[in-house]
Amino acid sequence: MYTHPWKRFGHDRLYVHLDDETSIGYWDRTTDELHPASAKHAETLTTFIAEWRKQDAVASSAPPQTATA
Repeated sequence: MYTHPWKRFGHDRLYVHLDDETSIGYWDRTTDELHPASAKHAETLTTFIAEWRKQDAVASSAPPQTATA
């Protein structure tokens, strides 16, 4: 699976796709709501976003990297 962030017109969304490019839905980061593309993708989207948020929290709490020349 892969993600595609989208920020426009006051929206901040993270779209989630299967490797075959099938959209399974998106997470609205502003409202913290999940929007599965269909009922069959709801559980997959929920699980994926939960894991993504854990990884993002770890990455966000890491100290900034210093650029090397």
